[in-house]
Amino acid sequence: MKGHNARIRTISSRAEAEAVMREIGAEEGGIGVMAPKSQHLCVMLDSLEPQDANILKQEALSAGADCAVAAGAVRGEGRTDAFLMGTFSQLKTIKNKLAPHYPRLKRLGEEIAAVIENSQRSRFEMTLPGKRALVLGERTLVMGILNVTPDSFSDGGAHYSTDAAVDYARCMIAAGADIIDIGGESTRPGSEGVTLDEELRRTIPVIERLAQESGILISIDTRKAEVARRALKAGASIINDVSALYADPAMAKVVAESEAPVILMHMKGTPKDMQKEPSYKDAMAEIIGFFRERISYAESCGIPRERIILDPGLGFGKRTGGGVEDNCGILRRWRELLTLGLPTLVGASRKTFIGNVCGGIAGVAKATDASGGTGRQCRSAQLPPSERLEGGLAAAAVAVMNGACIIRAHDVLETRRCADLLDAVIGGQI
Repeated sequence: MKGHNARIRTISSRAEAEAVMREIGAEEGGIGVMAPKSQHLCVMLDSLEPQDANILKQEALSAGADCAVAAGAVRGEGRTDAFLMGTFSQLKTIKNKLAPHYPRLKRLGEEIAAVIENSQRSRFEMTLPGKRALVLGERTLVMGILNVTPDSFSDGGAHYSTDAAVDYARCMIAAGADIIDIGGESTRPGSEGVTLDEELRRTIPVIERLAQESGILISIDTRKAEVARRALKAGASIINDVSALYADPAMAKVVAESEAPVILMHMKGTPKDMQKEPSYKDAMAEIIGFFRERISYAESCGIPRERIILDPGLGFGKRTGGGVEDNCGILRRWRELLTLGLPTLVGASRKTFIGNVCGGIAGVAKATDASGGTGRQCRSAQLPPSERLEGGLAAAAVAVMNGACIIRAHDVLETRRCADLLDAVIGGQI
């Protein structure tokens, strides 16, 4: 008897589900009803009252979904987290029943609705200084790193002079960079800060030169409000603050008064002390909580939510080595950042965790053993920054496949090629 070729069909978006149904010839009206049933979503909710958790579980089961709660909560014993599982259609059904039937759960329904909506968002539009438009999500943007410093962990001193920095920026632009990120203060683990005057001396001439001769977007990587203000005046369009507006109380005002987007990064402590025994119970949950607080703070200072980009800060205050890899966990769970409904940036290039993870086998160089045989793989505890390209591209690919819009990288040509393939896969246009 002839079979029917039953097989798994991967669906990565609602649009893809709709396309499959149209190919089959389904009724157009039914496609809109069926598409949300093709996508599954898991939602975590913290610290519910036991009666509310039981209502949520009851409504989830009624909708054909499910919800895990603490065993004691079923008996009314203490607050509980809840793990809600269902298709988009089922979760919307649950949300729609909470408010009218249980008024006190209106906020809970609104939060579930926001998560559903944000999880489907993939395109973001921003207005840059000078009314220039920046669209994120249509194609992956590559941000080339330009460290005008003598002590950055990977390329310190290589582009320290203005001429050398501008020449290198030209090379990155020719290689396909969409943004040049200029920094005059190293943020490597253990680094000390530099004075305001020194950071201005390093960065402003480079920004002025690039802005005059190129239409490339320029971001300023700084924690100092005055550096950001002067950089914007010189021609920068984006502020990249690794302290997420913590380091300088005046930074939020500079951002608010400009039209510049701001990149907020998660970091425990400062570059000087961030790797001194960082610890997490749940790194991604903590990062999302941190961003919620920082977004709220930015909005309270007059910075529109629509001008914020998020960077979870791979390598910044994250555990690596010794069998604990927070950075890999963040990459694995990157899609959870979509909870916040904002564009994300991945910066894995040449980071220490790549050296740790990929350093177990440093290559296939031949070595002679006691019996005269060859071919043993040479082992190393840590790959140097110059040998971390492949790991960095792999990390970036994981993030982009899960929603990242920007890759911040040292190796622009290779990253651009990687991004082009990712876009072809994700967009399905080739």
